[in-house]
Amino acid sequence: MKTYTSQFSLLTLLMAPKTPSRGKFFWPYLLIFIFFIQLNNANADNFDVTAELPGVQQTTGTFLPGPKTFGLETFDTYTPGTSVNSTNFGGVTGLTATIQFTATVDAIANMNGYVGGAGGTGNFVKGQYGPMTINLSDPVSYFGLWISALDGANVVKLYRDATLVYTFTAADMLAATGACPSTVLAPNSYCGNPTTNYFGKDPNEPFAFINFYNKNGTFNKIVLDGTGGRYSTFEADNFTVGLFDKEGGVPLFTNGVLDTTGVAAAALN
Repeated sequence: MKTYTSQFSLLTLLMAPKTPSRGKFFWPYLLIFIFFIQLNNANADNFDVTAELPGVQQTTGTFLPGPKTFGLETFDTYTPGTSVNSTNFGGVTGLTATIQFTATVDAIANMNGYVGGAGGTGNFVKGQYGPMTINLSDPVSYFGLWISALDGANVVKLYRDATLVYTFTAADMLAATGACPSTVLAPNSYCGNPTTNYFGKDPNEPFAFINFYNKNGTFNKIVLDGTGGRYSTFEADNFTVGLFDKEGGVPLFTNGVLDTTGVAAAALN
């Protein structure tokens, strides 16, 4: 919408009636107008979103060295059935976060393997009847997570303070990787639980590790929303945050635009 408005305004200027004063004043104002449009576009947050190959349940991206540049939360140190109110992401580099609202831990064994923890073992986190809000102690340029059995109402929102900088929906995921279940005519290896212990269970939903890379900005709040009720719970694991160095995974969206260069091939793996 921002680009469309800018183009419309530029077109309006170019089609303005010619007047004696137009030649004197028009072009300087036009150049100033173009400069601010370019500046606005340069300052916009440009996101690349990638998916790891089917079955890969942690990021293959790399991170900058130093403090507060990487963190990983597996939820395996929590007791199933308890709420998660904070995390130190493994205590590796000093990143911490508070978690608000409906984040609870469950064990994959309690779910009969249909959803749950990476590797088919241990714990995972789920948000039900409302969003999980993760408030980070420090700004990051990367967030990744293992999405276990994506539901139609699941949404990822990334914020810089109160400003929403990126939204990723279940529809975005399906547009990039294809629908489930996998069929002979439309094979999709993202469908169904890929872990050894529960291989192939829940074939009607995608399982994937998704990476979000902000290429020219940062964010400090993550909202995972599953607001569709009992059957739209947001189940996930291996929350990963940090300041990325190099991207990993297969492109889904490049600069926020659907990228079809490698997704189809990945879904066939």
